[in-house]
Amino acid sequence: CEGFSMISDLVDYLHNNLLIAYFCGFDISRPLPSYWTFDRFLKNFDNKVLSEIMKTQVLFLSKEGIVDTSFIGLDSTPVSANT
Repeated sequence: CEGFSMISDLVDYLHNNLLIAYFCGFDISRPLPSYWTFDRFLKNFDNKVLSEIMKTQVLFLSKEGIVDTSFIGLDSTPVSANT
C-alpha cells in the first residue's frame, strides 16, 4: 500500500532527523509518534482543513515573495486511500 510506505518513510525520517522532529513540535525527549498514530490521525482528520492550511501557506509565501506562482503544475495521479 502506498500510504503505508509514505507514513513509514515519515516515521523513519523523523527518527533520523530529530532536529526536524523538534521543529515540527515533537518533544524529542520522549518517544516520537508511531506509524499507527500517524495512520489514525490521517484517517480521522478532515482533509478540508489540511487543504485550507496548504492554500493559506502558498498564498502567504507568494505574497511575501518566497515562492513564485507564475507557473503551476497539477498532478492528476489518482491516490488510493485506505479509508
